[in-house]
Amino acid sequence: MAKFVHKNKQLLHLDLSHMEMSSDQIKKLVPVISKATSLQAIHLCGNPGGTAEVVEWARTCLEANPEEPVKVLKSYVGTANQNNPATS
Repeated sequence: MAKFVHKNKQLLHLDLSHMEMSSDQIKKLVPVISKATSLQAIHLCGNPGGTAEVVEWARTCLEANPEEPVKVLKSYVGTANQNNPATS
């Protein structure tokens, strides 16, 4: 998936919601995703590893690409709030 995201020049939104991703999986994928030049938004809602700490770390990584930062990171922490996602 990382190669696909990195090389795809037309990918605008990547929805990884409810993929049961751990924090380690998110941390491995985000640095690669941050280099995707066309990507404008990534969705991580409903992943057990999407803690507030990991989401903040991901936001920092995604904003660090000076060429074309990912503009939107959508996530919410935990599974109790699935009907009320917080967006940034």
